[in-house]
Amino acid sequence: MTNYKIIKIFGMHYSGIEDIYLSNPNHNILSYDDKRNFFRELKPLHFNNFSIYMNDLGNHCEDIIFDIKDLQTTWAKENNVNYSDINWKEDILIKQIEILKPDVVYFHDIAAMSHELRRSLKSLYPFIKLVIAFRGYPGYSKNLKDVDLILACTPRLKAEYERENIKAFLFYHSFDDELVITNNMNYKNEFVYTGSTGYDWGSGHFTRYWYLIELIKKTNIKLWVRENQKLEKMYEDYKNKFPKNFQYLKPITKMFPDRCQGPVFGKDMYEVLQNSKICLNIHTDMAIDCVGNMRMFEATGAGTCLLTDTGINMKDLFNENSEVVTYSSVDECIEKMNFLLNNEKIRQEIALNGKKRTLKDHTLKARCNQFDNEIQLLFKKK
Repeated sequence: MTNYKIIKIFGMHYSGIEDIYLSNPNHNILSYDDKRNFFRELKPLHFNNFSIYMNDLGNHCEDIIFDIKDLQTTWAKENNVNYSDINWKEDILIKQIEILKPDVVYFHDIAAMSHELRRSLKSLYPFIKLVIAFRGYPGYSKNLKDVDLILACTPRLKAEYERENIKAFLFYHSFDDELVITNNMNYKNEFVYTGSTGYDWGSGHFTRYWYLIELIKKTNIKLWVRENQKLEKMYEDYKNKFPKNFQYLKPITKMFPDRCQGPVFGKDMYEVLQNSKICLNIHTDMAIDCVGNMRMFEATGAGTCLLTDTGINMKDLFNENSEVVTYSSVDECIEKMNFLLNNEKIRQEIALNGKKRTLKDHTLKARCNQFDNEIQLLFKKK
């Protein structure tokens, strides 16, 4: 098969994105396509130009945002599809698959459908030739044996799935180079962090939470962050292990309100990055010894200097200390931050080199070419 029809299924997850959409006074009268385009214009994390680049390769790709109720129910009404209030996500999604008849179903988010229903897709709809899933986090390997291909975003994840005899392809995150079109850097901020603080995200975000607290105390870092305002999960994980520190297990936004602003997404996030000299990056603890999260490519692509933790595969992505700057402890992070701020020419050179490397090797368009090649190989084996 040379060309194919593919659907990409993904979620927004963060209520801030939906809040922006719902603040549009005209959202109730918009069509499904207009509503979907509204989200695309916001440039949120996973609603990028993937479908455009896949279509440029001669395929037909559709984007489905499975977790925005107003968007999905609008599609359902336009297509005379019934759904239940309790199970609207799966009810509508399965009908979209039935009507669109894709050759390839790509789950960028496996939470979109139960494992049981996903396993039955090919028997329910024989037109489906391949089921592909992206994984950026460990786990669920025993539940994904039905998937034809796992796109694993680090070498460690790839190895995890291969140990379970699941075909996996190393597929790093990327940067959509159409998101940033200006080279004008207006440095309003010296040192920034955007994303999750790790508060109440469980043990996988433990290091990030404590690093940020230390950096707030010892540097001028500014944060644009989101936090789940529940304490129970981290309480259970760490109240006995770290009794002296438990007094600090509070939302960082409440402990340091003068240093924190609300979360930013899409275009607003890139504006923060472009207006900052240094962007901090901290992987989750579940990354263990590998790197490759989204922020590495977003920050370098935006042209800011990336200060990041490192891993055994860093050499495959960036050259340390010439394209990105790495650290292995809070103290080293502070030391290198101060060095960069005191040596502007070096900081600018590293930031420029990092941007060039990302635009050369880590664009979304390049990843789509890799993805298409893998699909073509799978079809040849069918």
